[in-house]
Amino acid sequence: MQPPLEELAFRDPARAADNLSRLAGAVPPGVFQRLRVLLGSAADPDRALHWLDALEQRNRAAFQRITRSKALLQLLIQVFSYSRFLSEEILQHPEWLEELPGSGDLHRILSSEEFRERLERFLGNEEGPPPAVLLAQFRRRKILRILLRDVLGYCTLPEVTEELSNLADAILDVTYRRIRSELVKRHGEPRMESADGSVKEAGFSIL
Repeated sequence: MQPPLEELAFRDPARAADNLSRLAGAVPPGVFQRLRVLLGSAADPDRALHWLDALEQRNRAAFQRITRSKALLQLLIQVFSYSRFLSEEILQHPEWLEELPGSGDLHRILSSEEFRERLERFLGNEEGPPPAVLLAQFRRRKILRILLRDVLGYCTLPEVTEELSNLADAILDVTYRRIRSELVKRHGEPRMESADGSVKEAGFSIL
């Protein structure tokens, strides 16, 4: 039995009724009932419903794929309830969410090395400093995973902090390595003469 609309505690019942009416015509009755139940336990049902309606209107195929899966629908409503900027990303990249249940990553901490390897694969073999837009996209994709681990109770606050730190370390490390490689190709290995007259490798510095 579907929970009555008034029991879902929407801040704007009229808008919610309108959105729910549209969604009711877009999914099978069983899926719609599941959607309402999940909205009933959402942290912010108004926000979640708004983004569900937006996804259905903007990317109907992705909406249909995600709502057919109970696990994916639960993840989707969690993201839509907690984060506006990640909700906007899901509208553009629904595959970010769709790949998570089968990855096995939601139940474990990723190390800096694992993030670094994934970022290298994501950037591919293109040489030179990585474009800022790709770094930002990678970061948001991984923050989506960390957010879900947090709100689903799969990790503690210290573990969330650890993963965010690991992610930042990996992005900085990969960026540094690629920039350094580009500078070495242009100018050769940086070297310096020490006080005793010996020459050794040095790092690049920006004044």
